[in-house]
Amino acid sequence: MSECGRNQLGVLMSRLFTIAKNEMRDLTREGIFRVSAGLFALALLAGLIAGATHYRRVQSVVDQAVERERTRWLNQPPRDPHSATHFGQTAFHANAPLTALDTGVNPFAGSAIFLESHKRKFPRFAWVADAAQMPLLGHFSAATVLRLFLPLLVILLAHAAFSREREAGRFGLIAATGVSSKTYVGGKFIGVAALLAVVLVPAVLLLATTAFGVSRESTSADFVWRTLLFGLSYGLYTLVFLSLSLAVSACVATPATGRIILVSFWVLSTIAAPRAITDVAYWRHPTPRVMEFDQAIAEDPSRGMGAKRYEAFKQEILKQYGVSKIEDLPVNFSGLTALYAEERTDQLIDRHFKALDTSFAANARWVGAMSWLSPTLAMDQVSMTLAGSDLAHYLHFLNSAEAHRRVMVRMLNEEQRDHPRKAGEKAFRADAAVWQRIPTYRYQTPNVRWAIKQQRVALTAFGGWILFSCLCLWFAVRQVKREPLIH
Repeated sequence: MSECGRNQLGVLMSRLFTIAKNEMRDLTREGIFRVSAGLFALALLAGLIAGATHYRRVQSVVDQAVERERTRWLNQPPRDPHSATHFGQTAFHANAPLTALDTGVNPFAGSAIFLESHKRKFPRFAWVADAAQMPLLGHFSAATVLRLFLPLLVILLAHAAFSREREAGRFGLIAATGVSSKTYVGGKFIGVAALLAVVLVPAVLLLATTAFGVSRESTSADFVWRTLLFGLSYGLYTLVFLSLSLAVSACVATPATGRIILVSFWVLSTIAAPRAITDVAYWRHPTPRVMEFDQAIAEDPSRGMGAKRYEAFKQEILKQYGVSKIEDLPVNFSGLTALYAEERTDQLIDRHFKALDTSFAANARWVGAMSWLSPTLAMDQVSMTLAGSDLAHYLHFLNSAEAHRRVMVRMLNEEQRDHPRKAGEKAFRADAAVWQRIPTYRYQTPNVRWAIKQQRVALTAFGGWILFSCLCLWFAVRQVKREPLIH
């Protein structure tokens, strides 16, 4: 770089930092920064304590429950293997580590599913229904504070960045100094961003320390990636509201006007729109109640074998093995019947749950598509996805538990099939050696790449808001020295 270029760069940097320093001085002198930052920090700390406490409690309960369940399973008395499929196991939902920061849907969803043959049950024991917990804190977390109150903090700091100068009549003096509009907007941006960094950098370090402290997976690459992307996404979320606030301030004549516009936008985008959009989603794509769903499966005409189907299956098996009587089979006919009946039941379950999953997917697509109307709704989806607490992760748990149920039932029915009962012999009774071979369910959170694929629509909308915020900054540069659009 030539000497002239270095001098110009030095002058530019000097002007940027002078404008930024003046902006920081004005905001700190007015006291608005100290009050708003203090309240935000207290709210964030409360959310962090609530989320981390909830996570530790859930993790402790799940760990104990898994151990008790394994003990219960191994200590059952000798019995017919198919009877053991009804003795069953219980699958417990273990939360991902970042749910300490964003609890998502987990407090409202059941935490345990009983697994047995012939049935796919819905989870029970939602944490928010626990009377021992304060209901208002059941889903309060650090992410709640970041999504709701971080934009408000940004608005309070940036809403008067340009309108304050315009109202005081200082734009003419600024133009006389030869400062370009790009430099002026850049300096204001740096000044507000620096004050936000004073609050957010310690907050991010505290959040990261908490996440790594409660996690048993702190050394895994997936957890590190999730944590980094989680922090980056909230940084970009802050950028969106900062750019919008500066653009509005550049377009209005007085700080009061900008404040009204931005606070109204905050109310609509962070409170009203997310609730209205999710309500409309469930109205457009309703899901049946558990009782109605179970009744539909119970009344399905294809449920059960029936006398004719049983007789046809028996004749097919006798023909397959070349014998005329069940007693002459080299395998246990009851075990074969149980395997066949379970296969038919699984097909019935898959058909009904596929319709339910389609309804859930339609809801998710609608909410994701409507995220273009609210940066907070888009951020909500992104945050829960990275934390592993969104609906897609919970459905993954349900499907994972169902896959384990089928493995358990098939292994036990095969155990019965492989022990034929001869005339005069006692029926085979499985013992501890068989129970030991059947694994106990432990949920494994899918990796971050899988998570991102589930929220492509919401992530695209979030990217759209980031692009829009950049356009707002460009618009602020063009508008900053013109007459205000709104008086």
